[in-house]
Amino acid sequence: MDKKIKIVVGLVLVIIVLLGGIFWYSQNQPVEIKDCGVDTKCFAINFKACVPSKIYGGTIEIISGTPESCNMIFSSESPDKKERWTMDCIVRNSSSFNDAEMNSYSVYEKGSLCKGVLYDFFEKMPGATKRQ
Repeated sequence: MDKKIKIVVGLVLVIIVLLGGIFWYSQNQPVEIKDCGVDTKCFAINFKACVPSKIYGGTIEIISGTPESCNMIFSSESPDKKERWTMDCIVRNSSSFNDAEMNSYSVYEKGSLCKGVLYDFFEKMPGATKRQ
């Protein structure tokens, strides 16, 4: 009986190590980001489904997530065109955005959880409204 227990324990440990290895491998694969170029239809489909992609050379990039909680990065030139400003956001319910709302200000305005210099700029704009 003692020998059977050792064999079972050994098999369980081997299975745990194999499953751990498979999990680690799957988590460390590079995510393929679809480059939509300037194709707004391509990007709109990916925005609503929260599929990793980018448009306009990466001025908007979807990193990961689900339509309920989508991680995105927005970038824009500063008003004086001397700096590149960014805003990292967790966009809630990306599937509810219409095509005209797939931009940094609309994401800010619809109450997404954001941070960054671009976000700070929007916060200081006169008349800026942020819905919760």
